[in-house]
Amino acid sequence: MKVLPRILSVKQGRETVRGSPPPRLRPGDLFRAKVLEIRKEGDVLLSSRGVRFQATTARPLKEGSSYHFQVRDAGERILLNVVENHGRVRASPVRLWAAGKPLREKLGPVLGSIAAFAGKKGLPGPLKDALRALQAKIGDFVYEGARKDVEWPARQLKESGIFLESRAARRLMGGGESPSLFRELALADLKGILLSIKAALGRNDTSGSLVGDLAEHVEKALQALVSDQEINLAAAREGLGWFWHIPGRREDGFLGGEAFVQKEAREGEEISFSMSLEFSRMGRMDFLVTMTRSSPGVRILVGDEEKAALVGEHLEELRNGLAEAGLEPGTLVCRERREEDGDGWPFREPGGTAGFLDVIT
Repeated sequence: MKVLPRILSVKQGRETVRGSPPPRLRPGDLFRAKVLEIRKEGDVLLSSRGVRFQATTARPLKEGSSYHFQVRDAGERILLNVVENHGRVRASPVRLWAAGKPLREKLGPVLGSIAAFAGKKGLPGPLKDALRALQAKIGDFVYEGARKDVEWPARQLKESGIFLESRAARRLMGGGESPSLFRELALADLKGILLSIKAALGRNDTSGSLVGDLAEHVEKALQALVSDQEINLAAAREGLGWFWHIPGRREDGFLGGEAFVQKEAREGEEISFSMSLEFSRMGRMDFLVTMTRSSPGVRILVGDEEKAALVGEHLEELRNGLAEAGLEPGTLVCRERREEDGDGWPFREPGGTAGFLDVIT
């Protein structure tokens, strides 16, 4: 896909044809629109699917011409790309991220439900063995309450399932024996365990309510993991970075989290790491960590001023912890989330928003 260097930023207007609402735009969506009128100061009037809306852009567009657009960001501010070779456009990381969000949000409870089947009666031995493997490792895949194990996040990422094929390929290329290798991954890697359960289910009649329910849960969990793998493949293709999901459980007060690590920076460049965590009491908390050499800066966004004040009382503890780790903390700030902060989409367009088409609300 070739993306033109100038990008559009659109504000959705209320002027419609036949009373139609403005188009619902989500990150990654592709649509075609016609330029009805070129107005002053970069404003343009567009029409798509019988709906007219206004946009502002520094990119020259031709009145009367039609263009394909792709949504790069959404929320209060909607940013669009003008794209060419529309037929060759691959699914973008942000579109894959948005499409897989419902699956990821339910992954923690779904894995808990699958593990609980190990205690059910009437299941064959091989299937129960595969379920017990998940039951024994569930704490390595799903966040369960406060942890003092500082190595847990790295272990959770490694065994989260998104690297299963890569881990297997590396071991085989290193001379590993395939039977023992796959048995090992079937006991340690989340996707490997789920595939083992699915294989055991394949030898049984899944028409019954118990086995049928288990098969449905396993399929949902595998779809979530495959979705995360597709996101990472698309992000790697565009040179953006790595994404992974941390499942949680409502009973532990943590519903889940997502992390995005920017692609490896060149020497002297700033490294960016962002994380969005969802808590039952605090709601969503967004963290952006920027690192220049050994000096990290942290920005924390929360839902309201009261929560920001509560977190702000503990920023000095964070500063001391970073210093104890041998780092030189830069700016540490917590504030209420604003409209211009967006809605937490990862994989934002590098280089800011210069040249984007901005949809007017």
